[in-house]
Amino acid sequence: MWENNTERASRSARLNVAKYLSLQVFNARQMSEIAQDRGRFQPQCEKGTGKAEAYG
Repeated sequence: MWENNTERASRSARLNVAKYLSLQVFNARQMSEIAQDRGRFQPQCEKGTGKAEAYG
């Protein structure tokens, strides 16, 4: 009975780790896309009054 419980627990733990890692990868991908967008728009902000940099 104990073996069955530990197997189930380790399986759910592995699933949780897999979910966590996939979320981390997804977040990293989103953050890199946002950073690329910021890099694309930064030159336009620098030409302005510099207010955009204060908010950024």
